[in-house]
Amino acid sequence: MTVRLKKIFSGLCSALLCFFAVFFEELLLRTSAEVPYFGIGVFYALCFSLIVGLFFRSILLLIPTKGRRFVNPFLLVVLCVIFGVEYYLHDAMKAFADLQSIGTGAGDVAGGFVETVLGAVGRKFYMTILFFVPLLVYCFVKQFRNLKPIQKQRIFILPLIAVLVTGMLCTVLFVRNSDRVFVRDEFNFNNAVGRFGLLGSFVLEGLSNPAEEDFMIAVEEITPEIQGPSAEGRPEYNRLNIDFKARAKEQTDSVTQSVDAYVASVKATKKNEYTGMFKGKNLILITAEAFSAEAIDPKYTPTLYRMATRGIQFADYYQPAWGGSTSTGEYSVITGLIPTAGVKSIKNTIGKDMAYTLGNQLRAQGYFSAAYHNGSYTYYDRHLTHENLGYDSFMGIGNGMEEGVQKHLWPESDVEMMAFTVPQYIDQRPFSVYYMSVSGHCLYNFGGNDMAEKNRELVADMEASTTIRAYMASQIELDRALELLIEQLDAAGITDDTVIVIASDHYPYGLEKSEMWCTDKDYLEELYGYPANTPFARDHSAWIVWSGCLEDKSPIVVDTPTYSLDIVPTLSNLFGIEYDSRLLVGRDALSDADPLVIFADYSWITDKGRYRASNGVFTPNEGVEIPEGYVEQIKASVKNRFVFSKNVIACNYYSTLKEYKP
Repeated sequence: MTVRLKKIFSGLCSALLCFFAVFFEELLLRTSAEVPYFGIGVFYALCFSLIVGLFFRSILLLIPTKGRRFVNPFLLVVLCVIFGVEYYLHDAMKAFADLQSIGTGAGDVAGGFVETVLGAVGRKFYMTILFFVPLLVYCFVKQFRNLKPIQKQRIFILPLIAVLVTGMLCTVLFVRNSDRVFVRDEFNFNNAVGRFGLLGSFVLEGLSNPAEEDFMIAVEEITPEIQGPSAEGRPEYNRLNIDFKARAKEQTDSVTQSVDAYVASVKATKKNEYTGMFKGKNLILITAEAFSAEAIDPKYTPTLYRMATRGIQFADYYQPAWGGSTSTGEYSVITGLIPTAGVKSIKNTIGKDMAYTLGNQLRAQGYFSAAYHNGSYTYYDRHLTHENLGYDSFMGIGNGMEEGVQKHLWPESDVEMMAFTVPQYIDQRPFSVYYMSVSGHCLYNFGGNDMAEKNRELVADMEASTTIRAYMASQIELDRALELLIEQLDAAGITDDTVIVIASDHYPYGLEKSEMWCTDKDYLEELYGYPANTPFARDHSAWIVWSGCLEDKSPIVVDTPTYSLDIVPTLSNLFGIEYDSRLLVGRDALSDADPLVIFADYSWITDKGRYRASNGVFTPNEGVEIPEGYVEQIKASVKNRFVFSKNVIACNYYSTLKEYKP
């Protein structure tokens, strides 16, 4: 090859390498992470790959030749690492992470499960190599760069920038015209990766998810009889004496003003025959790791079965997978808000007024409060978040829990946690206690899961796969912890005066096919008894509200759809707390308010049907008449609740309501 041809080849490779590197990573991610390979998504990925490639090439042309020798491989390493991390996160949790979550999510997963992560990488080491192919290609091509580079390459900067800007505008305009509803009103990062590619989703996330968002207030149901001063003092509604419409007019901060205007448009829920039923009682709230309705069994988990069938029964409950992470599910259970910032949501509450969590509402009434976790006390920064979420103290492994729980086990024992902690508060009445359990954590096998091994003999006769038996064995540890808890409440004579509430953080994703969790097939279908290939099927779970005072009464059954964001308003009403139901996303499930269950991808369920955001299809319930404009109204209402959840944290909204606190 002549010197001139080598120069031309060198310049051509430099110009195309960035584009091909990005597009290669996109195609590899689509193939390996089970993202739909064919369709418009590949075209979008191609367009955004070209844009990103031109962008980085423009930057490189501005850098002196010597500097390019270091910047070029550095950018390729960053690109390969981002795609590789996304692959392994999706393998573990079946969810991709946006830019604001990728560092946090990857760091926490890697930090908490080093051996598991390394094991997954080792088992699929060839995938790691494939993600670094662009870097290897660059190193191969670089041998042609030993010659003097083409002169005056910077003359291409302006044409490249012009092509870049034109391509970006055309692509974005095309996307917004064809998928306007998805991008503007129903943007979900996990679904976006399938539609637009990973880097395209990063771009669209910034365009569709600004620091502050606008509400779609016009379609909210305005109910004049409960709005403004004319409704002041009416005891039949769970609302405070706040004229949000007047507040909105007085606000100088635009975000606070928009939240006020939105809240003024929301209908408060009515008080009902169950209001104050638990007033003055103790509360034990438990977020149970990977708990599922299928874990409730009269033979293997008799205490859970007793509590589920002799307490308040929620027949159609969902725990949405807000991002696959424990922290997002925990956030929804504690705060009553949608975790709009992924795994960073709970960390974003640090330094914010979170007055309307159950912990803070009961603490304001003089309750003794404490929170416990039998995992690392710094995991997801719980040592910084949970005291602000309503608990005077938080204890985990590393700041006291290790004195009562064997920290060398994985996962740690819920039974040991309960035995160690109950004596710390049982005489401090009334008390408000929170637990984040860990015994139900994957992996689900009898070799690497100490709780499964501990209870192995108890599931020996179960007709199920080894993986499902291991999962049930881990849930038996939770069941025995609850058995011990009730025994201690009985001994103290306060079973009738104590309410135990149990909800999951997420579905047992450790049962899905995954290198991370060592599962060779999807075991969710075996556990559920039906395919779990939609959010509606996958996220169906159980919510237990039990007290000794309920056992001999006629069962209270809620057969309308409920979900994790209904927990705070429902319990606030049951405990007779003076609260404003308009300041929470969910509803009091025992009220006559219309049910609305929201999922992370903007799908939803009501008593009239269900809407799947990924395909834009609404399926009405059989025999139900759907009013004109109903679907668009609910879609707008769902969008408003996402915006409300985000803006409440962004402007520290609850702090502006201090003068109205009861």
